[in-house]
Amino acid sequence: MEFKNNKILVVDDEPSIREILKSVLSASGYSVTLSHSAEDAYSKFSKDEFDLILSDNNMPGDTGLQLIRAIKYINQDAKTILMTGGDISLLADEMRHVKVCGFVQKPFEIDEVVGMINEVLN
Repeated sequence: MEFKNNKILVVDDEPSIREILKSVLSASGYSVTLSHSAEDAYSKFSKDEFDLILSDNNMPGDTGLQLIRAIKYINQDAKTILMTGGDISLLADEMRHVKVCGFVQKPFEIDEVVGMINEVLN
């Protein structure tokens, strides 16, 4: 399976999570851009095109769901995955409403994240 042309925007306020995801996803053939906040991601999304946005939900400033809502307003077909360490059931209705493509519960196994990305992109 060829993923070289797939660009992923990874948004997480935790540097270690960003770096692990970048390392693994780059090794899997993805082109990865990192953002430390929703605000930074808005800026990067407005300047570049991404095949997938992988965002943490709980960050200082805007949440991942707020980011996804804004991205979907601009591009309703944008593919998005939400990561959260919180109770996913509390977010389920809003995730359906904004049409999040998938979610990953933190802490996660890296294979779970890669599998979810492969599923969403295919």
